[in-house]
Amino acid sequence: MENLEKWMGFQNPRMREYERLAIGEDSTYLTTYFSDRLGYNINHKDVAEVLSHSIPGTPLLDLGAGPRSYWNAERVAEVYNAEAYIGVDLGLTSYSNWKHNSMPSFLIPGDMLLNVAKVNTRSANFTFNGIDWCYGDYGEAIVDEVERAVKPKGVVFGVGSEAIVYNLSKRDSFEEVEFFEKFDNGVNYFLHLDFFCYRKKD
Repeated sequence: MENLEKWMGFQNPRMREYERLAIGEDSTYLTTYFSDRLGYNINHKDVAEVLSHSIPGTPLLDLGAGPRSYWNAERVAEVYNAEAYIGVDLGLTSYSNWKHNSMPSFLIPGDMLLNVAKVNTRSANFTFNGIDWCYGDYGEAIVDEVERAVKPKGVVFGVGSEAIVYNLSKRDSFEEVEFFEKFDNGVNYFLHLDFFCYRKKD
């Protein structure tokens, strides 16, 4: 079985700072009122085109995966030929790993920030689903680490994660990827109001 250090071996110099930030932060929000609507959006042809150019051959990290809803993001990893699926959530009760159609999958019980801080630099894509909190220093630190760890032209995408979107939108290194449809009367509308996708510029 694959070893996680292949993707999460970064020795982060800010780890002590992050350990202080994480105390009690993630555990306060183990459930949210969002359900995982990721599957509804990824079937759209324009979304599929973006993901098919970004995900193949790299790990997909699902931060705040959820103890029961992670399978939606794991399916995205499988469909778009990710190198691995890695889900992280404090609500998970134990570490587990398995292979599904030759793709290694991992579920890690733990804090989002402390785990994203271990991801190798410029190596991965990320998804957040239902992370509708984490403003302030904790949320900024998560996006700092995502910005460091996302691969060039890689993506950060998901649904119902307003704090993550807010922090991503302030970064010059990311560009928003917008998906529009046309009604029969020619009026544009956004694909799905709480779906988001940001691409790393370099």
